[in-house]
Amino acid sequence: MKYVIIEKGTDEIPIIFPNFIQHDFFSDRKIISAGYVDIYPDDNGFLIYHAYGKSISLGLQARKEDSELIERSMNFKI
Repeated sequence: MKYVIIEKGTDEIPIIFPNFIQHDFFSDRKIISAGYVDIYPDDNGFLIYHAYGKSISLGLQARKEDSELIERSMNFKI
């Protein structure tokens, strides 16, 4: 899967989408970072989100905090 992190006011919001869509599909937004995300279960069945890589079309890359931001968003944590 691919992702972008967009800025909306003071919030950072992740958008996850399939690999066949180009990152620059979201270029009309204020994009902070972009890359790929792997989602897989750990030994206890909890989902792990691993953000990595970069978007060539946007010239942006994954940040170290993106994995945690995506996890919080997907689990609806504040």
